[in-house]
Amino acid sequence: MRISILATAALSLVVGLVLLEDSVANPIFLNTAVLGLILGGLNLILAILTRSGGGVEVRTNPADPVKLVVDKAAMATTIYLMAFSDKRLVLKRLSSGKITVGAVLILFIVGLVLGGLIGALMGGGTAISLQEFATQKKREAVKNGNLLDASGKGDLEIPYSELEKVELTRSRVRLHMKDRLVRIVVSRRYPMKMQPVLQNLIGSFSAEKV
Repeated sequence: MRISILATAALSLVVGLVLLEDSVANPIFLNTAVLGLILGGLNLILAILTRSGGGVEVRTNPADPVKLVVDKAAMATTIYLMAFSDKRLVLKRLSSGKITVGAVLILFIVGLVLGGLIGALMGGGTAISLQEFATQKKREAVKNGNLLDASGKGDLEIPYSELEKVELTRSRVRLHMKDRLVRIVVSRRYPMKMQPVLQNLIGSFSAEKV
């Protein structure tokens, strides 16, 4: 269960129930109350269906070509799954920030029309929940396939031979390449698990105290 979606569900349901009671004396709150109950119920279903991510997965089987999997990494506005092998890093695209912004904008406007500012906030929160659900489904599909296949739309492949240096900080992976610097944002919980594996895989590697 995804806690962030559950929190959105709880807030929407509370707002819906409170405004439903108030609508007895003031019918102007009725639309917002009904919207809150509907969106709260939808978010509750999404929270149940959306599993939490696996975080960092270290694979110790010598026969497995994948040595390290990071379930969520952000580069610019795009979310990726990172798969490290002995010779290369593959970033499998999970979702695009443009899609998220579009969904939030649409449900924000729908919520605003149906339930005012409170409805708009609940609509925007629900859009983020839907995106989390879709991203997790894509993550599960990617993990069931070939993690080192970078042929999908938006996938990236970076051979270690193209790296001059890799830096790991508390929340970022910096890939120094011959012609550019690639910055990848990860959860603060990830670097401690990533560090020992990356030190073995990549020769030119440095890390802050994590």
